Amino acid sequence: MSHWYTGWKLWPDRPKGPVGDAYRQVTWIRPYRPGPLRVLVAIIGIFITTAPAFLSFSALLSPGPVMARLVYGVAFGLIATGLAIAVTRFFAVGVYVNDAGVRILTMRAMAVYPWRLVTDVSTTSVADDPAGAGKRVVITVRDEGPIATPVHRRSPDFVGRPEPFAMASLAIERWWRDASRMGEVPD
Repeated sequence: MSHWYTGWKLWPDRPKGPVGDAYRQVTWIRPYRPGPLRVLVAIIGIFITTAPAFLSFSALLSPGPVMARLVYGVAFGLIATGLAIAVTRFFAVGVYVNDAGVRILTMRAMAVYPWRLVTDVSTTSVADDPAGAGKRVVITVRDEGPIATPVHRRSPDFVGRPEPFAMASLAIERWWRDASRMGEVPD
């Protein structure tokens, strides 16, 4: 492929070939894809967010007293901003990993743990559901105990999809095992 255009590019040139042993994953990645239900709810949320945003702009551009237009515009703008933050946060909920640690992001909080503090990553059944449909990935952290993650069979990512749940739980466990092999986790 000839490179006839040498100006701005969509993505940088990267060296071709296998990655060397010195490569370190430093950016946070989700080791599984967002499920179709999570994507659908996020798309619906984006469309719902456009209504107050449109009302905010139309209130600011409509004829009438300036103070009333500003009050309505700011009120609808705050509603649109709150909805946009909620939709973005809902879409981002999950477990993210890199070579240094694990990040657990929920709707309300975010926790980051280095791999050296993680003592176990396992898939367990939820106590109130002995049938097995309530399986969840649990990360055990030294000095804090077991921490339930948003990766479970009934989450919007995996509802009705047992195979992607199994692949996601195995991927998180592999990241932990690989980190212990690289010397990040003490034995």
